[in-house]
Amino acid sequence: MVSIIDIGSNTIRMGVYLLESGEIRPLLASKFSCGLAGYRMKNEQGEFLSEEGVRELLRILHQFRRAVNGMPDVRVRVIASACMRGLSNEKEILASVLEETGFAIDIMSGEEEAFYGYYAIAKELREPIGLLCDCGGGSTEIACFSGEKILDSHTFPLGSLQIYRDMVKDVFPTEEELRAIYDKAYRRVESLAVNTHGIRVIEALGGSMRAAISLAAALLNREEDNRVLNREEIQQLLDIYQKESVRFLRTLLRVKPERVHTLLPGLMLQTAVMDALGCDSVRVYETGVREGYLLRKLEEEGLL
Repeated sequence: MVSIIDIGSNTIRMGVYLLESGEIRPLLASKFSCGLAGYRMKNEQGEFLSEEGVRELLRILHQFRRAVNGMPDVRVRVIASACMRGLSNEKEILASVLEETGFAIDIMSGEEEAFYGYYAIAKELREPIGLLCDCGGGSTEIACFSGEKILDSHTFPLGSLQIYRDMVKDVFPTEEELRAIYDKAYRRVESLAVNTHGIRVIEALGGSMRAAISLAAALLNREEDNRVLNREEIQQLLDIYQKESVRFLRTLLRVKPERVHTLLPGLMLQTAVMDALGCDSVRVYETGVREGYLLRKLEEEGLL
């Protein structure tokens, strides 16, 4: 068996898989919503993870350690993304985690996130050339690919949780705050000058868009297994929030309660990406960076 723990800005997840006939088969999945990006602070040395944030990280990793200790012959990998990139106390955190839990954390660069995200969905892609967008909690990655080759990739520090923390004053965003989120994200993506090769459909990763799919099924009378969401449908969701906020929020609390504070910032971020790149729909995937990372590493070791 193999396991991967993914330390994200919104959640920390663990997946356990069985290696079988050259493939990985999911056996167990567990997650904790902890909003680790919210524990990033600033001082004269730069950004750091607060002591409370480190304790929360260790608390969750201790629980995962107890879980894998009860499993026979399991190999564990631990990855982290934007929430732990560029921290002034990174070395101390890595040392504490290794000493207390035995886990060695691999902190990925934005470019690596884009690559592993693409790798996770490569076999499912329908077109020879495509455009990937992974809107996470602390950053967004955009990559153009052709076949098995990434042609161009970009990463920037705008994510659903980071935007919520920095740009939303109260519990839920106002219309003016949503517009400000959109404008900031649109300008950032536009400045990247991404060559989309005329592609109109974005291959989308990330919890915000998975939550949007579930919300659209409940509010727009769509099939749950319809993984494509177009620009008009996204606008319909935003309109419902503006005109029927109680219905919108009650439905969101029912289908994805852990996303109640970050879905709207994430949705505005994805909308800005679509508009800036001239795309009219997204195709949303259940898999993501952690699956791509695991597949790639196992293939490199000759286990797949």
